[in-house]
Amino acid sequence: MAAKGASKESFYFREEWKLLPDLFNVDDYYDCIANGNIYCAVDAKLWTMNTSSEIWNFLEEIDRDMNMYRRKVLHRYLCMPLGVLGSEVSMKRYSDALIDAEIKNIGLNATSEILACSNGIVTPTRYDYILCAFFVVYMTTVLLATLLDVAGRMPETHFIVKFSLRYNWKQLLKTSRGEDYTRLKCMQGIRFLNMILIIDLHLKLMYTWFNTNHTEYMEQIILKSSDLQ
Repeated sequence: MAAKGASKESFYFREEWKLLPDLFNVDDYYDCIANGNIYCAVDAKLWTMNTSSEIWNFLEEIDRDMNMYRRKVLHRYLCMPLGVLGSEVSMKRYSDALIDAEIKNIGLNATSEILACSNGIVTPTRYDYILCAFFVVYMTTVLLATLLDVAGRMPETHFIVKFSLRYNWKQLLKTSRGEDYTRLKCMQGIRFLNMILIIDLHLKLMYTWFNTNHTEYMEQIILKSSDLQ
């Protein structure tokens, strides 16, 4: 296992690694919008006509390792001048120029794909209104159920009481001492361990789904997890 880990960690000590551009790069959103520009999410696919170059072969090696981020596609959030808005060709040319400036020293090219853009103005959709209405109805139900429960005007068997904060707090603190609880006490330990695993998995997914400046750290976590299997 140690040899396997050392082989993969050696990526970080090779000269080609130092030449690679950042996988994620994010311009400041608030400064961009405040200056009247547009903010765009861009994926830039790296390519080259010289597929025998050392840097390209290095990227190929990384791609073959399932524990590493795919580094042939760069993820950028770019601030673009308002003048390029409305023309996808102009937006792609602008983003290509920015990314080409990053990678000109390694002899690669980039082709950009504009994923989404924002000018800072949020327009509510029908879904937003539906969600807002549902939230208002739900909170009203919770408030009404809590008031009725506290006032004792409704039996605990009534379905509306199930929304009461007081009722649910009592249920949360309630502990069972019945025969089934004693016989199945080990299940509580299994539930606890499962919850720890779920939290751990979601943390790892969060790191892989969102931009991070510490890709090596995440790769090391995945590497160590795979070595334990």
